[in-house]
Amino acid sequence: MKNNGLMLEHEALGWKVEHDEHGLGPSRLEVDGVLVMDGYANVIDGKGRNGEFSVRKSHVYRKSGIGIFESECALPSGVENGFWQACRYGANVCRVTTDFQVKSGTLLKEPVECGSMRLHGKWVSLTTVPGFGTQELKAGDSFVLEQLPLVCLFQREDGFVFEIDSGFDTWRWNYGLGFGNAFAEITVGENGLDFKRFLVKPEPGLTDETALQPEAREFRFCSQFAWSAKSTRESIDLANVTKLEVLPRGKGVKCEDLGGSGVVGIDLAELEAAESSRAFSGNLMKDELCWECNAYKQYAKKAIRQLVAKSSTGKLVILGGLVPSICDKGKHVDRPGKTIPHWDLNGIVTFSQWARQSLGPGWNVQVQVPEPWDQLPSLQGLFETNGFES
Repeated sequence: MKNNGLMLEHEALGWKVEHDEHGLGPSRLEVDGVLVMDGYANVIDGKGRNGEFSVRKSHVYRKSGIGIFESECALPSGVENGFWQACRYGANVCRVTTDFQVKSGTLLKEPVECGSMRLHGKWVSLTTVPGFGTQELKAGDSFVLEQLPLVCLFQREDGFVFEIDSGFDTWRWNYGLGFGNAFAEITVGENGLDFKRFLVKPEPGLTDETALQPEAREFRFCSQFAWSAKSTRESIDLANVTKLEVLPRGKGVKCEDLGGSGVVGIDLAELEAAESSRAFSGNLMKDELCWECNAYKQYAKKAIRQLVAKSSTGKLVILGGLVPSICDKGKHVDRPGKTIPHWDLNGIVTFSQWARQSLGPGWNVQVQVPEPWDQLPSLQGLFETNGFES
């Protein structure tokens, strides 16, 4: 791991990212020496791409194995609307939290964007989730994704994949700034594409009398992006996996006589959890568990802690349970009694990064992710070294 000024570098996975101290989000991402992404932008009323923000603070630090860039910026004129943003890097994923601070008296005549970026290279296809529908891309294409997908997978001509995700807070993206759901515009060129994610895009020609007036408050939006990365893990022979017994009533797994040389397996989907931990669609309970449910995450963490208590080394195979699900049970996102659409890819990634840090370097971990979810770089990189350990 290297942390030079406002640059983070993960040497083992071959990537480095730079942040501009006068802006928000990454200014440049390189993977294996190749420029993949730049021009990351948050835009307020059409301003933010050309140095209009006044920086209140920006710094890089690491915590629990994660490299973090945190910044706060504002427009120095008018009512001083601004952004606070944290970018959390671990393995081949960046989780982004953005707070858009709207002041009283704000008038919007131009677009507001959150997490727009430019991807470099020749991009040949786009796959979106839900549905895993794929469309070819060619230079000159320009189109709108009127409903923001949960996942956009852009594939380059050499097979490299760049993933752009909505965060767990689907309901926030659906609401935007109160003028309709967020959406994306994609423009494809010969050697790159522009991805613009809009919270609102007012009609041209608005005046002070006709401008949009959002509610004065803080709007939070979570997202993440990920990219193809080489693996640092040694292959594990799956022929002799000892599957650990799941104990009842949330007591984790039975790991007596756990040795440092054998291969053990855990199916996280089998951890006993209350029905309320499952994903719901209205009153219909799904088979999948929701990784935004705090109780279920604690059951899974208990199993990892039990392994660590028994041995500082070993080989572990995650046999199941790391598949994202869409849920609308408000209790999972601290809104009990309400129907709140969310999904749990962020929760899976966060758990993986926590578990990797907790297990330490002595544990080699392999994850079995079923099709078609194994197409996502964020899931391919589960339990990889975070890169910013102490």
